[in-house]
Amino acid sequence: MNPGAFFLRGCGAEWQLGHPLAEAAMRLIAISLIFIIIMMPATAPAAMYKHVDENGVVTYTDKPSAIQEEEFQPPEISNVESVRPPPPGTLIKRREPAAKGSSYKIKVSSPANDSTLRDPQGNVNLSFTMEPPLDLDAGHRLVVFMDGAKLVTIEQNTHSLSNMDRGTHKVRGEIQDQAGKTIARSNEATFHVKRQTK
Repeated sequence: MNPGAFFLRGCGAEWQLGHPLAEAAMRLIAISLIFIIIMMPATAPAAMYKHVDENGVVTYTDKPSAIQEEEFQPPEISNVESVRPPPPGTLIKRREPAAKGSSYKIKVSSPANDSTLRDPQGNVNLSFTMEPPLDLDAGHRLVVFMDGAKLVTIEQNTHSLSNMDRGTHKVRGEIQDQAGKTIARSNEATFHVKRQTK
């Protein structure tokens, strides 16, 4: 038997490729397949429904219920072209380093959190630990907040207060740029002032 032969078996007959009836049958099969593919209905997405219950919980489903629901139209999916890598030999620009001072670390070092300060004049020395040091050339400043209100803007990491009221106070610091934007924020330290008199 010729290995290159094509056999169409049916009705007890064998037709070799090249036979007029075999070629006609193949054409008929190909045309039928193309017709079936073209006539197949496109699969449409199922309708989606949005329901909000009395507690404000939103539920999306593809089955309508007896409760009045609005039909939900999902957003269209847009095709986004993927970024192609540059061809070999292309010079790639290095990413610019982050702005200086954008990675400050700042902490209230004095008074210690939950400490009690006993001073008849109510003197309190504030101190902040920061890394790196303030970049004064870039316009960075330390803003001290006491009990939630802005107290003072300074160019160093220490500040002295006097005649502080008795009681509990909270202090924190922020490093801000020239525009007043906060770059870094410290922890908030709580301290207690006791003004003992003889």
